[in-house]
Amino acid sequence: MITKPNSTESESQTPDICYAESVESPVITMTHNSSQSFKTMIAGGIAGSTSKTLMAPLSRLVILFQVSSALPVRHSLSSDSISLLSAMKRIISEEGFLAFWKGNLTSVLHRFPYSAINFSVFELTKELLLELSSKKEETLSIRLISGAVGGGVACSVCYPLDLIRTRLTVDSRPLHTTVKSNQQFSTTPAIKQAGIVRTFADILRNEGFFGLYRGLMVSLSVCMPSLAVGFAAYGSMKEILLSTNNNLFIQDDSKRLTILGAMISGATSGILSSFLVYPADLVRRRMQVRGIVAGQKKPMLFQEITGIYKAQGVRGFYRGIVPELLKVTPTVGITFCVYEFVLGILDSKP
Repeated sequence: MITKPNSTESESQTPDICYAESVESPVITMTHNSSQSFKTMIAGGIAGSTSKTLMAPLSRLVILFQVSSALPVRHSLSSDSISLLSAMKRIISEEGFLAFWKGNLTSVLHRFPYSAINFSVFELTKELLLELSSKKEETLSIRLISGAVGGGVACSVCYPLDLIRTRLTVDSRPLHTTVKSNQQFSTTPAIKQAGIVRTFADILRNEGFFGLYRGLMVSLSVCMPSLAVGFAAYGSMKEILLSTNNNLFIQDDSKRLTILGAMISGATSGILSSFLVYPADLVRRRMQVRGIVAGQKKPMLFQEITGIYKAQGVRGFYRGIVPELLKVTPTVGITFCVYEFVLGILDSKP
């Protein structure tokens, strides 16, 4: 008797479906939303993990530039004038080429659920806002709010893994040379090499349960505006490219972007969001590594900010911005590119 997918309750009151009359449409909607949310989570998780692994070397360099001066023993990068190339050479010579992927397992364990939650919550929030506002098309404000909510939820749920990843990333092997005034690395190992489980246990033992959430508030101040701007910029750029009707940017028989279109939109999104939140991200990373050495003083947020400013001035808040931009431009591009590709495959399946 049900011949129209959009039948209202008054049009479908027949005896054979009377038992489900009051919940028919909600059940269908929830089933559809659950299926689509699952696809979104899978696509988002794969996209985030792929981009994170490919860009792991630059990601480690960025974190080392950000946090090195926060550690009392300079086992990482410490010279303000050190170049990106010399930092890469130093890591290879002292730790080996694979050291660029140090902590990458933790990164993937963090990035898969983080991206999965981020994309799925973004889509769900966007749908909810569209329903509440009775609008048929996305607006900039809807994208901004949805991106912020998705980022906030993902960041809060996955934060302990992010903190452990940071601790593992700044870990380095002890060197065997004498410390000189112009060295960027120290011979004294401030942090013993450890895995995920050991790092987790050390944090619980030395800093307590809430140590797993050290820097969470400043992290939220980073990820929420970053992802709000990121999703909004991507959506807006996607709209612009779709309106061109250019086959370079649009897949032939769909409203999906090509690889090039997704890369351009994602790269634009990444650059804009990075410039906006990089100073807060730097403060966040420094707070995460506080306590990594036993007995180290753990300043509060305001103290951390004033300490950076007194020591390095405004430029100190943008320490490592060059490798960050080199990293984030392809990273966000790859993320959205893989997301669109995987979601297209999943949507094509019954």
